[in-house]
Parts: sequence; structure tokens; C-alpha cells
Amino acid sequence: MAEKVQLYLQAGAEEVWVVWEHGVVDYYGKTGKLEQSGYGIKVKIPKP
Repeated sequence: MAEKVQLYLQAGAEEVWVVWEHGVVDYYGKTGKLEQSGYGIKVKIPKP
């Protein structure tokens, strides 16, 4: 997945969000993994 994140960033994305199967959301920017989105958005996936 890290390779895909890098490809999106190299293509011009400012931020990449990865939503994992178990509901965790990771945010990545040009400097690496972020604690939260730089857009002030927090994504929460409801549990089934």
C-alpha cells in the first residue's frame, strides 16, 4: 500500500487517505504519515 500512496503523492495529490478493512483510516502527506487530515476532516467508519 505504501507504494500506491507514493504514486498518488507523486501524481500531485496533497493528501492520501487509506481506509483499511477493519475501519481504521490512515492519512499520508508528502512528509509521510499524518496524525490527522490537513483539511480538518476526521473520517469515522461506523461499525456494522
